[in-house]
Amino acid sequence: MKKSAGRHAQDVCATTTELVAAMESLSAEELRRLKKAAQYRIRGLGRAAEHRDYDDLLGEAYTSTLKGAEGGAEGRKWAKNRVSLVRHLLEAMRSIANHWRVSWQNSGAECVQPDWLAATEDDEGSERRPTEWAAAPEILEDAEKTGVNLLDEAEEVKGVLRSVGRSFLQRKLRESRAAYETAVSGLQRESCDLPESAEERRQLLHGVLRDRPQFQDIVMTAQHREFSELSDDDVTSFLRQLKSLGLLDLPASPTNK
Repeated sequence: MKKSAGRHAQDVCATTTELVAAMESLSAEELRRLKKAAQYRIRGLGRAAEHRDYDDLLGEAYTSTLKGAEGGAEGRKWAKNRVSLVRHLLEAMRSIANHWRVSWQNSGAECVQPDWLAATEDDEGSERRPTEWAAAPEILEDAEKTGVNLLDEAEEVKGVLRSVGRSFLQRKLRESRAAYETAVSGLQRESCDLPESAEERRQLLHGVLRDRPQFQDIVMTAQHREFSELSDDDVTSFLRQLKSLGLLDLPASPTNK
C-alpha cells in the first residue's frame, strides 16, 4: 500500500501557551523518564558531552521547542496531535545528543558509544532505548529501588524546564526591546533632520508647496483646511512623509542648461 506523501500535512503544531501548559501538566513519572533519558544520553556521549549535564540537554530540547512554537522557521515543532510532549522531547534530545557527538568527532576526537546505550527497534521499526520504552510501573519501581522521592525529583526537573522557559522569554523581551529602541532611534534621527523650531518647519513646508504646487491640493484636501490652520504636528507629519519619499532632498525645480 502506497504511503501518502503528505502523511504529516495535517500536523497541528502547539503554540507557546499550549506547550507551557503541557509541560506544567507532566506527571512525576513522565518527568523522571525525561531526566533518566537525558542522563543516559549524557553518559553515552562521554567526553563529547564537554561538561554538559542532563539539564543542559533537556533544556536545549525544550528551548528548541519553544522556538518552534513561535511559528517561524527556527526550532522544533511539536506536532501535538501526533505525539506526546514526552515523546517529542525524547526525540529532540536524541537528535541534539547526536549532533553534539558529530561535532565532537568532527573536531578530531573519538567518541565511542557504550553497549548499554545501543538502540533496538520496536514493532513499528522505530528506534528505542531503555529509558524511553520503560512503562510507568517500571519507572516507579526503579525510583523505589534507588530510594528516589518522585515528587522531589519532579520538582527538580520541572524547575529546570521553568528556568529554561524564563530565560527564553527574557531573551525574547530583550530582543523586542532592542528592536523597539532601534525603531525609535530611527524616528528620532529623522525628526532631528528637520528644522528645530515650529516656525522653521512651517516655512520649509510652505516652500515645498510653493515649488511643487501639485502637492498643495493633496495636503489641503487631506486636512480640509487652509495652510495657516495646519498644526505643527500636521506640518511635521507631512515633512516626514516627503522626506521618506526623498522629495525634500530634490531640487525645487529642474535645472536648465
